[in-house]
Amino acid sequence: MRSTPLTTILLLSLFPCLTSAQAIRQDEGKLLLPPNFIQASDANSQTIIVGFSLASLPSIPLSATIESETQTLDTHGNATVTRRTTKVFRDVCGSLRTEIDSNAIGAVSDARLINIQIYDAIFQSSISLTPWNHSAFLIEQEVIPFALMPPGSTCLLQSPGPVRPDAKRHPARKLSPQPSKYPVYVELHILGFAGQVQPGPDIRRQELGVEMIDGMPLRHGRETSHFPAGFAGQKNAYTVVTNYWYSQELQAFVLIKQIGPNNTAQTLTLRNIIRENPDSSLFTIPKGYTVHKVLMKAPETQYIL
Repeated sequence: MRSTPLTTILLLSLFPCLTSAQAIRQDEGKLLLPPNFIQASDANSQTIIVGFSLASLPSIPLSATIESETQTLDTHGNATVTRRTTKVFRDVCGSLRTEIDSNAIGAVSDARLINIQIYDAIFQSSISLTPWNHSAFLIEQEVIPFALMPPGSTCLLQSPGPVRPDAKRHPARKLSPQPSKYPVYVELHILGFAGQVQPGPDIRRQELGVEMIDGMPLRHGRETSHFPAGFAGQKNAYTVVTNYWYSQELQAFVLIKQIGPNNTAQTLTLRNIIRENPDSSLFTIPKGYTVHKVLMKAPETQYIL
């Protein structure tokens, strides 16, 4: 059954905040990790990149707009450019809000393609809002880890909701040391049908130094991925090169450029940056929304990665 735009964006929207809420601080002297892209479904039910996620880090509040520009070439070499915008917010506690609009700028707007993701850094719960029908999916954790907060933080007092009486707690996970700043090779294998192991992409990452862009010193990283023929349904082998520029001060990517198969080019730019704490109401479920709760059960064994 072919998914409708509504179905696809709903399925994609249930868990992106869980993946985008990684508390990874990119320190100097360690290899710059690539961005986590935000994907959604457009009006033609095609999966598209609409932005990138912020890390859930306290004490670095900001509000900004991600401008997405996608350029594709037809068989005659004619270029088509599509633009979209995504709004991102991070408060002093590390909570996140991402407003995803899959509608292309200048096209007829479909309200079903607008989706809002919220991540509560205190209780590590996620909220997926669909404004067109005033619905909210609240994804809570059975195990609520203690948040990674700086000493003396008042974030626990600022949390918008009470702790569930049945909630379990365990100490916060310690982050594993990151790789060195030298180029790194990542070997992946994909488990295919009938249990056969298929070769995955050849991924190479490297850091290229610090560059000044718009008056900001930005770390420049590059990821080059070579995909074998037959990977993800593609007949021929292809290469994707992603360049990304990262601000140490903001702990956020500012510019990303990706070249994919058939000379498809994707540019993501962080603009309209405001270094202030966003309004707390942005991280709560609005009044009048129907709330559907999902409880993520705690596994019997916790794996520290």
